[in-house]
Amino acid sequence: MEERIRIKNRRGLNLATVIHRPEKSEHVPCVLLLHGFLGCKDEEHIQAFAHALASAGIAAVRFDASGFHESEGSPEEDFRVCNYLSDTEDVYSHVKQLSFVDPARIAIAGHSLGAMLALIFTALNPDIKACCAIQVPTKLTREDSILPFQQWRETGWFEQYCGDPINKQIRLPWSMAEDADRFNALDYMDKITVPICILYGTLDQAVTPENTISLYDAAHNCPKRLIELVDTDHDFRWHADKMRIVVDHVTNFFSANLQEPAPV
Repeated sequence: MEERIRIKNRRGLNLATVIHRPEKSEHVPCVLLLHGFLGCKDEEHIQAFAHALASAGIAAVRFDASGFHESEGSPEEDFRVCNYLSDTEDVYSHVKQLSFVDPARIAIAGHSLGAMLALIFTALNPDIKACCAIQVPTKLTREDSILPFQQWRETGWFEQYCGDPINKQIRLPWSMAEDADRFNALDYMDKITVPICILYGTLDQAVTPENTISLYDAAHNCPKRLIELVDTDHDFRWHADKMRIVVDHVTNFFSANLQEPAPV
């Protein structure tokens, strides 16, 4: 069952949110799903994760960051890494209050920038049960990023057309990059103590395998798993066979790590 709701964030903006509730609807685990840079909750892979988790008996929550897609705000004023992180906190607070969710078994997953924020959020919230980071960068403003930072700085703006399902031109000010530069997931890896799963694509050019693997290597205090996605690029969602593999890895990881404790 899917329910579309609005969650008001701490800045008074309504976040467009979809809750996927499994057939067993009481005391279930839940996974927060974070979309990537210039992405949204309705992208095919984010929806696929949610449906697969619900079929496995795990609730899933996907939402648009403030300023994006169906959430209130504008990309120019509201899409910032710091805001996306606080949006996630506000969604998490709401989910913990849902009557059918077990608040002790809430986990998080993300793709690309969403994966970076999932790791940071896990480090800052020790009650999170597990984290899955798919094709995760160390930071948005890293040296090997494909984003045109010099041009962005000189003109003051980064502009890009976002296709389906957003279908609009996005315009981001240089202040967005300045905000993003404050966040490096490498600074948080030692603070994570719960199970994590990190996936990288061998053909990924947007986030190189080396960059993603450096995060896995920096995690010293948690159970961890590294998964190589052979012949897979950053846009695996456009390839049904590749997406099926990623979805299965994510679902299996959370199914194993969100089991209900055996009664004493």
